[in-house]
Amino acid sequence: MVTRSDLETTCGTDQLCIGVKGGLEGAVHAVNDLFQEDETEGLLLVDASNAFNRISRPAAIWNTRVLWPRCSRYVFNTYRGFAALHLQGSAGCLWSCEGVTQGDSMAMFVYACGSLPLIHALRAACAEEGYEMPSSGAWDESGSDGSGSDMDENENAPSEAQERPEEASDTPPEAEGDGAGVCVCSDVEGVGVGEEESLSASSAPSASSSSASLRQCWYADDSSALGKLHGILVWFRALRRIGPSYGYHPETAKSFLVVKPELEQIARELFEPEGVQIVTGKRFLGGYVGDEGGRAAFLCEKVEGWVRGVRALTSAARNFPHTAHAAMTRSLQMEWDYVFRVVLTDECALSPLREAIAKELLPALLGGPVTPSEVDLMLLPARHGGTGIRDPLDRAAAAYPASRASTKVVSKSVQGKAPFHPGDHRATIRHALTRSKQQQDVAHKTKREAALPHIDRRRHRVLSRSAAYKTSGWL
Repeated sequence: MVTRSDLETTCGTDQLCIGVKGGLEGAVHAVNDLFQEDETEGLLLVDASNAFNRISRPAAIWNTRVLWPRCSRYVFNTYRGFAALHLQGSAGCLWSCEGVTQGDSMAMFVYACGSLPLIHALRAACAEEGYEMPSSGAWDESGSDGSGSDMDENENAPSEAQERPEEASDTPPEAEGDGAGVCVCSDVEGVGVGEEESLSASSAPSASSSSASLRQCWYADDSSALGKLHGILVWFRALRRIGPSYGYHPETAKSFLVVKPELEQIARELFEPEGVQIVTGKRFLGGYVGDEGGRAAFLCEKVEGWVRGVRALTSAARNFPHTAHAAMTRSLQMEWDYVFRVVLTDECALSPLREAIAKELLPALLGGPVTPSEVDLMLLPARHGGTGIRDPLDRAAAAYPASRASTKVVSKSVQGKAPFHPGDHRATIRHALTRSKQQQDVAHKTKREAALPHIDRRRHRVLSRSAAYKTSGWL
């Protein structure tokens, strides 16, 4: 997308659903690092009620005009009318009047524009209570990102939202100058925490002790905050107060506070009245944050699910080997590949998975038994004469450090330690992935050379020719 770089600059890492490459991985690494620091007492994971469908569509369109002007006309033309939702078995239809359309290629970008003002409002509310949170985006509090507009200045904003697609205005809203502000669903007198919700004087932290002790992380409607427990409580109460004005309705019963074991009792006293569940570890953006015991249980559960998936493909491979191979290489192994990038794993936890692949799936694909040397060869990339099915033990050892190295720009920005520069981030990813690929190629060649002497001459010649002349590229 030509104009996506504009939104990357505007949002930075304040809202990661704009398609920042490796953004999720960088956020998981950043939050894990912050959680391990002595100053961090907890991490609050908030779940919102039907956030994509409840965000104010008119406000999101207007905010797109302010925050992302070069693409605002396309967004306006896409969402200005009410989409008809046809129900199977019914002659009638429902009109989609609010939110963004899940599955639409622009949905995440529009949601980012709609939610970014809320993120900044939360930052301002926490600042009033003495908790400073850095921003990584270029958009300032006035709503101006300093960019120009490609739209005619004589276009007028539509007078009101229309009830049917064909009645919608043909002109997009026009921002009045570079300082045009953002829009919310309804007028709100202030974005701070109300007096009835503010902390008591005995529990409220001082500004000197709370400075730079609070961080928030957003990926679409998944919001989180970490730092001191009192600071998190200030942030959460502000979110509950001003979030509904932006179409963001937190569900306390589905929200979790991850704390260190020694602070669990204090956390319960502060957050149980809010309805938040207290835990010492929890899944976070596909990864895990918390105690080591919980991480081991998380990995064990994941491995059990992957083993069941491998066995299901084994059953299918007896009659449909090509389909099973495609499902394995294009789908199933991609699931654990992401987990390997964001969660530090060990060989003992992954042994059942490799055993299921070596002793069940590969024999089913070949229609007969395979030797350990053949297993080592088959679990190589196609360019090295293998099947493209990755050895989970080798992949886990390489994926985590590569992810760490490639997302360090995003991680530092999420942590508030450095500004986010998209160009630097892309260059870092290219360098880290190139280096990781070179290291893995060396390891794969070594593994292939060690296994080749243990197979018959004919297969030795075939595999050597396949790797030398790259005849397995079609796989």
